[in-house]
Amino acid sequence: MFSAQSLTDRFLDEMRQTTDPIADNAVLSALDTGVMGEWKINQLLDQLISNGTPEPAGLPEPLLRYFEETDILPPWADRKKIRAGEVFFEDAGFECVTVLFCKSLPECYAAYRGAEVLFRTGRLLEKGTNIEPLARRIVETAQFLLNVMAPGGLTSDKGCGRITAQKVRLIHASIRHFLKQQGWDEAQYGQPINQEDMAGTLLAFGLETLEGLALLKIPVSESDQEAYLHAWNVVGSIMGIDDRLLAPDMPSARALWARIRERQFGPSEQGQALTQSLIDFIDYEIPHALKGMPLFLMHQMMDAEMLEWLAVPPVHNWLDRILTDALKVLFGIETKLEVNHPGFRKAVGLFSEKLLQNLVVTWNGEKNVAFEIPPSLKGNWPSLDPSGSNR
Repeated sequence: MFSAQSLTDRFLDEMRQTTDPIADNAVLSALDTGVMGEWKINQLLDQLISNGTPEPAGLPEPLLRYFEETDILPPWADRKKIRAGEVFFEDAGFECVTVLFCKSLPECYAAYRGAEVLFRTGRLLEKGTNIEPLARRIVETAQFLLNVMAPGGLTSDKGCGRITAQKVRLIHASIRHFLKQQGWDEAQYGQPINQEDMAGTLLAFGLETLEGLALLKIPVSESDQEAYLHAWNVVGSIMGIDDRLLAPDMPSARALWARIRERQFGPSEQGQALTQSLIDFIDYEIPHALKGMPLFLMHQMMDAEMLEWLAVPPVHNWLDRILTDALKVLFGIETKLEVNHPGFRKAVGLFSEKLLQNLVVTWNGEKNVAFEIPPSLKGNWPSLDPSGSNR
C-alpha cells in the first residue's frame, strides 16, 4: 500500500522501469499465436477505442482471457465511496470537464518523457493541418472521464467505466509493444507508459481536478475529495497501477505529485506542441465568442512555471474584455470575468456545457470514434440529452 516514506528516487526509478505484465503478456501472447494476422497494432487500437461498447468481436483467445481476468474491482474498493464520488461528479461534472481540458491534460504534457510517448505514437499529434486526427484522441480522453465517473460505471456488471479502463490498459500495452519494435530508448525515457508515468496521469485526473476546482473557487468538501480520489484509485487499479502508487488522501496525493513533478516535468517541444494542439481543439469546438476562454482558464489554474514549460500564450486585457462581453451576450452574466464573482461557477459550467454539447453533435457516430453521454448521466445532465430540457 501507499507510503509517503517510500517516495525515494530508488523506488520511483524502479517504477520507471516497470510496466504492466498482465496486459503486456496478453498482447504478446495474442501476437505469438499468429491469430492476430490482420490485427496490426494500429488496427487493434482502433478496435478497442470504441469506449462505450463491450470488447470487440473476434478477439484472439489471450485477449478474451485478459478481459475476463481483469473484470474485477480491487479487494479494498469501497462501493459507498465510489458512489459518493459519482454523486460528486454528477453535481460538479461540467466543471470537472473544464479542469480536464484546461489543467489536467496540459499538465500531463509537461511530463516531457511521457509526452515523447504521445508524440512517437501520434495518438494526439499528427502531421498536417487536419484537426480531426488529434481531435479524435482528445475526444477519447473526455469519453474516458465520463465513462469511469458515470453512475455504476465502475461497479455495475460490465459497467462502461470498467470496460473502458480495461481497454485503455490494453491500449497502453499495445503502444508499448509498438514503441519497442520501433527502437524505444529505455535508457533515456524509461519503459514506455511505465508505472511512474501512469501514476502521474492518474493524479492529473484525480488530485489535479480537485486542485483546479479549488483554484476556480468551487468548494469541495473533504469527504467528496476523499471519495473522488478513491474512485480514481479504483480506476488506477483496474488499469494496472501498482497499489504502492495509489495515494488515498489529499496530503499523500500532493506528496506523490510533487515528487513526480520534481523528477519528470519540464519544457519540451513535444509538450508545447501538444498543448497548442489542445488549445486549438477547444477553440474549434466552442462558440466563436468564447475562443479565448481556454487560455484564461489555463492561466487561472496553472502556475507560472507550468505555463512557461508548456509555452501557453499570455492572456491580454482585450481578451478579458471580449470574454466579459461574450458572457453577457451568451449567458446573461453581467460581470467582469473574475473567479471570485458569485457568477463565475455558472460561467465555467456553461462553458463546459457548450463544449460537451458540441462534442456530442460533432462526434455523433459518423467519425471513427463516437462521443456520447453515458445513459446513467443523462438524467442528471438533461441539457446534453436531445430529449431533455436545459440545465
